[in-house]
Amino acid sequence: QNRWITDVLLRLVALLALDRFGDYVSDQVVAPVRESAAQAIGPALKYLDQDSIMSLIQLLFKLTDENAWESRHGGMLGLKYVVAVRSDLHTSLIPNIFPIAMKRLEDDSDDVVSVSASCLLPVIPVLLREEAGQVPALTQILWSALLDLDDLTSSTHAIMELLSGIISKPGGLKTSLSQPGELKTLVPRIFPFLSHASIHVRKAALETLLALSS
Repeated sequence: QNRWITDVLLRLVALLALDRFGDYVSDQVVAPVRESAAQAIGPALKYLDQDSIMSLIQLLFKLTDENAWESRHGGMLGLKYVVAVRSDLHTSLIPNIFPIAMKRLEDDSDDVVSVSASCLLPVIPVLLREEAGQVPALTQILWSALLDLDDLTSSTHAIMELLSGIISKPGGLKTSLSQPGELKTLVPRIFPFLSHASIHVRKAALETLLALSS
């Protein structure tokens, strides 16, 4: 059984690496083949031990360094579902996955950035507990990204949601700030998104402001 599951997972990873199909709906890319392959990885992970999962994420890490943005996108999708399904291994997985997600938050492809932000959403409490020293660098990337986002940027919602999720957690705001008084220059960056075309982005902007004011 384990050999069969391993064979299936390798084929799914190959699909994540090779697929180049993408369609655009509104402000986001839709990659149904890569998304379906990444989702299919999820159920199979329940039957793998920790060593096997670590071997799998090493393959996905290699995809995130490929030249083709579609391969990097596929690698981050795979990691997203690993994190989502194996919550019991978050403490072991995050030290390995977090640096990769941080790097890809500054990717040239906006769609890779979006998936990277989504990948970290389920593990915010773990980040604040286990990687507190790196959280200021993470939020600095997110705050800086707000300066370049607009109505056509597909990662806007994911970035705003991750930022809101971090600062709304107990101790999250204090942990995320690297210097006192930083908020005076950071908060105005949120205001333009209150009139964003997407209701999801407007909601995330309001939640961020609410978290800052509480």
